Amino acid sequence: MKDKKSKTKITEDHIAQVMDRSWLLCLNVDQFLLEHSAVPVDREFEKLASKAHQALFDLYQLAGAKLCDGTFETGEKKKKKGKKKK
Repeated sequence: MKDKKSKTKITEDHIAQVMDRSWLLCLNVDQFLLEHSAVPVDREFEKLASKAHQALFDLYQLAGAKLCDGTFETGEKKKKKGKKKK
């Protein structure tokens, strides 16, 4: 796994990719875990698979919201606001 803080400047395209990948994984969890014959009959399996599905869905929704309102982190250091020198 790479360092958590990348030197790459994050753009809207990166956030769209997060949405794409989280949606694909959400679909995979649904199709290959939640729909698996063993999962619905075991409460622990079903609880964890549902939790994974919900977390991925929440990530998708959050990325979409941040993409729409432009509040995603870019990875750049924010400039401090201060008094202007005269």
